[in-house]
Amino acid sequence: MVLGCFRERTYMMTMNPHLTHWMPIAVPLDKWIIWPPPFDYPPAALGPCTGLFVLFFKFYDAMGLWAAPSSYVMTSGQAQHQFPQLDGPNMKYVSVFYEGVHNDARTNLAIALTAAMHGACVTNYTGLREVVFNKDGVATGGIVSDLSNPGKTESFPVKAKKIIYAGGPFTDQLRQKSEGPATTEVVNASGGTHIVLPPYYCPRQMGMVD
Repeated sequence: MVLGCFRERTYMMTMNPHLTHWMPIAVPLDKWIIWPPPFDYPPAALGPCTGLFVLFFKFYDAMGLWAAPSSYVMTSGQAQHQFPQLDGPNMKYVSVFYEGVHNDARTNLAIALTAAMHGACVTNYTGLREVVFNKDGVATGGIVSDLSNPGKTESFPVKAKKIIYAGGPFTDQLRQKSEGPATTEVVNASGGTHIVLPPYYCPRQMGMVD
């Protein structure tokens, strides 16, 4: 999975340089020995004092074929300059690695406009009613409903060589349209919480993982 993410990241950074950029991510360490150990892996408890985490991020760089800027280490003083809210005196050091960031809204718009330029049928405010199959059981398109006018819903056919279920956590509901209501669920969705903090907690040019 990680290697697949690296391939996708490299592709996005190469094909859309105007919509992507590298973002340094800080990992603060305020203990020489971490307990309980990260990922319930006891040797990882010695990561800060042995430099294991530093080596891990170098290995992370190598797995990405060194496409990203190299990871590095910040001293507690440098970290407190970047993150004034950190407990500087108790901070041992901060490991920094890089991840790719892209503007997903503009990326989706660019994909749609490129597809339209090459003759694709691009619609918005539409819903897939059913998948159309040929006599051999191969999907050849779908019946799509126009949802832009709730009081007057109209449907129309769309031909397709391939159908991609890009439904995220709702993929199983989409699969039911082609495989039937008895379709075995394969998506194990997970939920999370987003906390929005004031801008002085973190600089705009650097993120943090704790």
